[in-house]
Amino acid sequence: MPADAPRPSSPQIRSLQRQLAKDPGSKAFLPLAEELAKIGRFAEAAALIEQGLTRYPTFILARAALGRIYHQAGDRAKAKAVLEEAVRLSPENLLAHRTLARIYLDERAVESAGRSCAVLLAANPSDPDARALRELIESAASAGPATSASSEASGHPAAGVSLEGRGRPERERKVEALTAWLARIRERRA
Repeated sequence: MPADAPRPSSPQIRSLQRQLAKDPGSKAFLPLAEELAKIGRFAEAAALIEQGLTRYPTFILARAALGRIYHQAGDRAKAKAVLEEAVRLSPENLLAHRTLARIYLDERAVESAGRSCAVLLAANPSDPDARALRELIESAASAGPATSASSEASGHPAAGVSLEGRGRPERERKVEALTAWLARIRERRA
């Protein structure tokens, strides 16, 4: 396809583009960006969210989506920075933790991956993806020394949760602690 040829788009994308054109201040940028990412238009999707975040800087869902899009596009450093900011602003953001856990695991930052995964499992202990991710993290932990990620000592919301002493009772205590922590956050927001 020539560089100046129009890029294919679905009826949904065209509809969202019209909606955003009618009301440029709306949050329609997020579903439009997600649809663009689905068809591999990552740069366009990321630019759209970045622009939307200038208007809505505390729109955490958009930050998590931006991090996920950067990750899909292969820009791990940008993805990690955006997602860590999303988690700093909203420690219970499961979308951000899900992608962060994978990034940390890729970086062999096993403790950070474990903390993000623990948040996922505290919110939903039967989440099959989080359980599979936990198994990957545990395998990585037993495979050899892990590296330290910048967030290891940065006040990560699940600080203190590590994969050391991986016995069942220890894990259950950690999940209970994270569940209580999430409940306190929810109470404060209510």
